[in-house]
Amino acid sequence: MKTKLLLLFLVITTFAKAQVTFSENFDAATPDLTGWVYTDFTIGGSIACSGTKSLTKDFNAVNSTGRVTTKNYVSTGGDITFTHTLRMLILGPNNAQANFKIGYSVNNGSDVTVLNAMGGYVPSCSAGFPMTIPGSAVPAGSNVKIFVQYQQADYTFRLGLDNFAAVQQAAPTVVSATANPIFNGGTINYVLNANTLATTSVINYGLSSTALSNQILGSNASGSTDTAFAADITGLLPATTYYYQVVATNSFGSTSSTINSFITGTSEPIAEYNFNNTMNNINGNSPFAVNSSTYVAGRDSNSQMALQTNNFGRSAIIPNLPVGTVSRTVSIWYKVTGTSANNTLFVYGAGSGESAYGVSFNTTNTWYNFAWNTSTSFSNASNDGQWHHLVTTFDSSKTTKMYVDGVLKNTVVQNGWNTSTSGNVFWLAGQFGNSSPFNGAVDDLKIYNYALTQAQVTALFTNATLATTENTIKTKDISIYPNPAKDFVNIQSENKVQTVEIYNMAGQKVLETREMKINTSNLKPGVYMVKIKDVDNQISSQKLIIK
Repeated sequence: MKTKLLLLFLVITTFAKAQVTFSENFDAATPDLTGWVYTDFTIGGSIACSGTKSLTKDFNAVNSTGRVTTKNYVSTGGDITFTHTLRMLILGPNNAQANFKIGYSVNNGSDVTVLNAMGGYVPSCSAGFPMTIPGSAVPAGSNVKIFVQYQQADYTFRLGLDNFAAVQQAAPTVVSATANPIFNGGTINYVLNANTLATTSVINYGLSSTALSNQILGSNASGSTDTAFAADITGLLPATTYYYQVVATNSFGSTSSTINSFITGTSEPIAEYNFNNTMNNINGNSPFAVNSSTYVAGRDSNSQMALQTNNFGRSAIIPNLPVGTVSRTVSIWYKVTGTSANNTLFVYGAGSGESAYGVSFNTTNTWYNFAWNTSTSFSNASNDGQWHHLVTTFDSSKTTKMYVDGVLKNTVVQNGWNTSTSGNVFWLAGQFGNSSPFNGAVDDLKIYNYALTQAQVTALFTNATLATTENTIKTKDISIYPNPAKDFVNIQSENKVQTVEIYNMAGQKVLETREMKINTSNLKPGVYMVKIKDVDNQISSQKLIIK
């Protein structure tokens, strides 16, 4: 029985302490100013500095005062930089002047005034007196309010205050981290916020949650916005649980994600159907519905070794289909015998938005890898009634690729693709039913939970078509038994056999012999390709299943 890879895509979120960082331009229909005190001002648009609104007050009497105080913010203990913009509109005959104070309070205590000065007339928007509060004055965990106060010195004016912004130094935030398995490894997708300070990251990993003894370098971050990154951990044991943790560091400190795990990918597909006179997978379960199916000669010309779709779609429940934004590969052989306006080779997910994953083509030989509302496409001249090999991949960087007969046809990034689970229902030769059916034959469907590389696609195509590149022996002239096998397999041939080579599905030769009885006890369970050459240099290639 093949190993079925279970994917863990658990979002990990860590919360750094909330810092004194905010931005408010008062432009929302109803600005969220809960906890702010600005009773001297109204929200209006007559002298906004940006957008359409600002805090506005008319100063009509000497010594009249207007004050704005923010709500409490929790300090991280880092330096705080505060800025705002202002503009004045003269209401009397002469230029106006105002006294201003800018400062803060800690834990609802007394005002601490940082700036206190006289300001002249400001007819156009201007940066209003930036303030820096040292981290030593606002200990980590303390509550901090910021205030701005203006007092009329002479003459009347209208004051507009806008674009209040504060930034406090803080350790970086690991916003989220997820893991996608890849072949013998995993891709760690994570989001960082550097909180204004230059930030580095590493990913620690290991075989135990208490022993993350290995490390790879991650990406660098800067600024104060959430930024997404990805890093591959490679060279791991296949089908093995690994634990990992993202650690981000800047000059203020370090923040770690929680420790979580993923299971590495293997070279074997999570599902494989050879359609050798059966709708079951190679393990004898998860069958496709028959639905007017017939069996025809496969791509190796052997009878009853491929599925003729007869213009009908059919579905199978396939456990652990790659969904969401998980990496994947779908490999299938096809032969087109008729076309209509839309011909669906396969699809799963949901028929809305970008929730599907499938392949279709039209009468002009344009092929699509689609997510329903969006797709990638290329022109392809393979609707010729011959067998062809199609591979589609989607990787952790959300890059889609399509290959035909081992040749890369297109590469497109699709950031919005997010395949629905939809009960693990995989539709073959039809679009969520019998609409837009594919008319032709299909063979050797394989689904992987990682994205095959170009080399792996080439190997899959080449080793699956060995019989088409050399003189071939008719299958009836040679046989392999038992099949499936465990400890040994016998070769029976009408001609003398020169060599027997066995390849795994990654294209690697794992055994070569001249014996007619072959010891296979050291081969891992799975599907192999056996290449048999006789003394006349004729070739036979057949599948062998090791159980």
